[in-house]
Amino acid sequence: MRDKHKDIFRYIAGIPKSFYFNFKKFGFLKALKFPVILSSNVILDNVSGDIEIKKMKPFGVRIGFGHSDIYVYQGEKTILKNTGKIIFNGKCKIGFGSGISNEGILEFGENFSITFRGKIACRKSIKIGKDCMVSWDTLIMDTDHHDIFENKLKINESKPIVIGDKNWIGARAVILKGEIGRAH
Repeated sequence: MRDKHKDIFRYIAGIPKSFYFNFKKFGFLKALKFPVILSSNVILDNVSGDIEIKKMKPFGVRIGFGHSDIYVYQGEKTILKNTGKIIFNGKCKIGFGSGISNEGILEFGENFSITFRGKIACRKSIKIGKDCMVSWDTLIMDTDHHDIFENKLKINESKPIVIGDKNWIGARAVILKGEIGRAH
């Protein structure tokens, strides 16, 4: 019961930030529906990019919440940076301590969930299918975050990642550019 009270407090504490974010991204009427709920621990780095929610429902996208028996929630910050486009195809949960950095097109399938301390870095394109779960301390990255040149030619371009439907990605997994998960 103790965790339930903490969750309620986190939701209430996140309302001002959530309203600001929803108002900025979706306009006043849609903002009142609270399609995105942010924990008070979420840092909005640069969210000048586009957000599209295909099935807009109250609290359908939850960012910065969750539980863990092996990590302490207190002090963990969740970072959201989006200068590209993020597409949510339905419900989505992004756990506490996670980081999303998007400069490309990042698409989450319906019922996507990433638990605590997961990181996603997208410069070009990452598409994740529906009913996918990503465990803690994972990294999904379509870029090297630095350039490598050979004879004045860049040899390490960002490459898309496609993860099919109904995939579970285990703890501490690393998925790098150009990788494709199984599709059903």
